[in-house]
Amino acid sequence: MLSMFRRVVLTGIGAGLFAGLLVTFVQAFTTIPLIVAAEVYETGDVHDHGPEARLDGSLLVLAHSTVGEPAALPGEPEPVSLERRLSTLVANLVTGAGFGLLLAGAMTLAGHGFTPQRGLLWGIAGFATFTLAPSLGLAPEVPGAVTADLAARQAWWLMTAGLTAAGLALILLSGRSLLALLGIVALALPHVIGSPAAGIHGGAVPPELAAEFVSASLVSQAIFWAVLGYAVGWIGQRIDAPAPDRLPQPA
Repeated sequence: MLSMFRRVVLTGIGAGLFAGLLVTFVQAFTTIPLIVAAEVYETGDVHDHGPEARLDGSLLVLAHSTVGEPAALPGEPEPVSLERRLSTLVANLVTGAGFGLLLAGAMTLAGHGFTPQRGLLWGIAGFATFTLAPSLGLAPEVPGAVTADLAARQAWWLMTAGLTAAGLALILLSGRSLLALLGIVALALPHVIGSPAAGIHGGAVPPELAAEFVSASLVSQAIFWAVLGYAVGWIGQRIDAPAPDRLPQPA
């Protein structure tokens, strides 16, 4: 039991730290610049007078609805500080280690051996459970976007992640048609119930920027889970590999 626990800890934390480090590098060029750009709108440096906000390349432009007024340009986004980058790194390392332990423990309890290919499949299942399924009702949100009540969002996210995990387990691991059908019901249930409504009033962030953030977030999370799953399988396989036998001593 102790050796199995040690394997799960070493595999999960090692893979999680590696995946967390890699996704931090990816986010530095994808989601973080978009968050910084959205914060310009959130802080009120830009005043939106109409629905014609748009994103032209890397330049955010607000087209005023008032006739005769020129389009207003947002203030320059603040440079990303070292402290912010370090806090993002620490958060990703902790999150990666936690999900790595979860993934390694689940693979061990399922009785599956560790291989990089099998780990990748488990990583895809993790992405579907914790990112893809919840994002169908609650898409990733930039600062300044209109959101529903925090408690309601957290409750719906937990329900969706839990039911998705249970549904995938019943479909892929049970081997029985009736349980697989129950798994399909579990996958659909949170979306039938529906996610919390965010309200009817739009936020200050241009919809193009918000949509780009959703895409960037999903891509970065897909990379995180694929790397995490592959690394769990690879490290677990190395730990499970038997030590080479000693060479026989000459008589």
